[in-house]
Amino acid sequence: PSQPLRLPLLQITNNPAKRPLLPPEYSEKLPPEYSASLHYRDMLQSVAGARSAADLDEAGRRAVIEHLEACGAEFKPARKSGLKRNPPASPPETERQIRKIRAMLAEDGLPDAYAEAILKRQCSHPHRVPLQWADSKQLKGVIAALAQRKRRIEERAATERAEGSGERHAG
Repeated sequence: PSQPLRLPLLQITNNPAKRPLLPPEYSEKLPPEYSASLHYRDMLQSVAGARSAADLDEAGRRAVIEHLEACGAEFKPARKSGLKRNPPASPPETERQIRKIRAMLAEDGLPDAYAEAILKRQCSHPHRVPLQWADSKQLKGVIAALAQRKRRIEERAATERAEGSGERHAG
């Protein structure tokens, strides 16, 4: 069996001008895709005492991050997933329908999220969908659902009034 290849510990940097090159005796023996992995594992071993990031504890992760920053790596904050804060403007043909939906919501004291939940349910979409992203047919469905809700509430109120007035006459 041959001896395992030992690579020198090198500093890793994101700056290509500062990135060290492997000596020819190493680069000839390794396929190119392995050299970066071995440098990385050697760096983990020297900085945190582990050959895999999965084996690092909190202190080891912190030490590796500090080492990489000292070598010139720059880290950006994680990108937030989900909906963009400002969805694109709605097309002009659906703007009137969106205004009508918002008026119906305001009349009943409901937030926009209520209509978006209706839209999500009607579209079988796994996430909340802004009204601006809906087409005219989908918005018609939201308007119909809000109108049906209003009719149902009015019918319930009328039934309760009728039952309430019938009890007063009986007493």
